[in-house]
Amino acid sequence: MVSHGGGRGHLGAHFRGQLTPPSNRRACYPSAVRRDPEIYDLPRQDETVACSCAQVAARPRRLGAAAEALAWTIASLPLGWLLLRADRPSGPVWTIVFDAAHVVLSAGLASVLLRLSPRLLSGVFSRAGMHHVVAGGTVLVVGGGLEIAQFFVPGEPSLPDLARDALGAAAALVLSHSRHVEPTRAWGRRRLRAWALRALGASLLCLGLAPSFGAARAILLRHRAFPVLLTFESAWETRFASTTGNATLEFVPPPRDFTRAQGHGVGKVVFAGSKYPALELDEPFGDWSAFDALVFDVYSPEPGPIGLGIRVHDRGHGHAYDDRFNAEADIRPGQNTISIPVAAIRATSGRSMRLDRIQAAIVFLYRPRRATTLYFDSFRLDAAVVGADRPTDHR
Repeated sequence: MVSHGGGRGHLGAHFRGQLTPPSNRRACYPSAVRRDPEIYDLPRQDETVACSCAQVAARPRRLGAAAEALAWTIASLPLGWLLLRADRPSGPVWTIVFDAAHVVLSAGLASVLLRLSPRLLSGVFSRAGMHHVVAGGTVLVVGGGLEIAQFFVPGEPSLPDLARDALGAAAALVLSHSRHVEPTRAWGRRRLRAWALRALGASLLCLGLAPSFGAARAILLRHRAFPVLLTFESAWETRFASTTGNATLEFVPPPRDFTRAQGHGVGKVVFAGSKYPALELDEPFGDWSAFDALVFDVYSPEPGPIGLGIRVHDRGHGHAYDDRFNAEADIRPGQNTISIPVAAIRATSGRSMRLDRIQAAIVFLYRPRRATTLYFDSFRLDAAVVGADRPTDHR
């Protein structure tokens, strides 16, 4: 007797052989369908229909992967443009943001390469996993080449930057791989594995981008505070105020006699014995040309007058003395208000400075004989202050 049950007998096998050649009968099946066709409700007696269903089900995944690559590319373009600009910001906070850009750019490049590799190298690699290796390896080669190139062109080679490239590429490849883990209709090992991969990829991205979140918040708060540049009252301001030489900075309550202090905090700077101990305002924000003067208050507990050096430079600064603004203010014991006309802020050589691209404002002492303490408050752009001390312009 011939069995007709469910198409599993010899007759069913005969007709299936007629419909689909044995050599490629299951060639277009995803691996999960070949292993467990009953999970997808695919009738064994019509594998041609199963192939069509699997191909149709794969279309959303292909579209999703293409959308993912496009999203990474769109996110990478403005960052790449900003990194390649010759006059890009270069303060310590922006450095953190640009470090995070390595993660985003490498993730975008890895995602695009993962889309291109199967089309260009399909005849070279038979295993899909090799395309992940190609994409990740290419990102590392490109990143390493760029770091090596910075030994010969202006730049600063950095192994941490290469590590960020690897982190971004790994995140993109893991997220992409999670899309190709075949989910089942019910929660099971495959679906749990897909979600575990997504969680891993998201964690890698967060690990690479986390330092930039605080930096971005500080930049936004600084923009909101403009035209006030520094008040020494908020924790985020520590990102934009630094010291060099043997100087130290503390945010402290104002001395009792410092009645011009405009808040509950001032900056206490101790200038110790070195050539140029200094307090630096990194990347002060905004266009200064719309204001009359750069103003700040100083309180000196010292018994005698002190010569306070002042310098301002823009992003086009050539690191030469005559290519920046240089001045000196006489700080008397007690309270002082220093006002520098914005119109006077130009390079000693006469070069007009970009007042919308100011890189740093610095106050310093020249070779102090002993540790000297000064209290600073409220660096701001304002109208010219009547009766304020105007520093001597060194030209």
